[in-house]
Amino acid sequence: MTTTTPTTPTDTLARLKYELDSMLSPLDVPGDWTKRRKDAYELRRARLQQYVTNWPAWTLDKPTKRRAVVRPAFDMLKAAEQEIDTQLSALPDKTIPESAQRNESARQNALIAAKTALHVGVQYFDGHPVLPEPLRALLTPPPCGTCHRPYDVAWHGPIDVFEAELKQLDKEIADAEASVSRHAESAERLLAIPLAP
Repeated sequence: MTTTTPTTPTDTLARLKYELDSMLSPLDVPGDWTKRRKDAYELRRARLQQYVTNWPAWTLDKPTKRRAVVRPAFDMLKAAEQEIDTQLSALPDKTIPESAQRNESARQNALIAAKTALHVGVQYFDGHPVLPEPLRALLTPPPCGTCHRPYDVAWHGPIDVFEAELKQLDKEIADAEASVSRHAESAERLLAIPLAP
């Protein structure tokens, strides 16, 4: 039993372009062709060109590029949240001495403020985000290994904003992919029709 590899929209577009490029130019069409045959040939050329020109892959470009920016930022914030949760769960119980309790209580409050900031956002002062210290420490990249200059904190907004944008981008990408698939299926039906000899 023979199996065939499923055709992808990229394959279909390549076949459209190949057939279009392989066609004779109107000036090179044999003179003994009938008018009907010439008309059918030119109609085929026009339809192939139409499929190539109207190929909707461009609708994928913008959301795909934006998602490539949003996803890493979202993942970084989620990793920071996971680390904050780990640090919160590692806090000692109240059996430690009172002086240590005060320190741990301050640390706990800072971690809770950091977790809250991850979801509701922060205020800005002079254009810079005012982050709770535990969150700032997690989101600040190490200094440059060459010049040792510190990098700015990587804060672009709260998790919930990125999560909502990712859902919207995923929907846009899925819709665009469906549009490309429908266009490719229609083009495949044209390619399946043999050109009359």
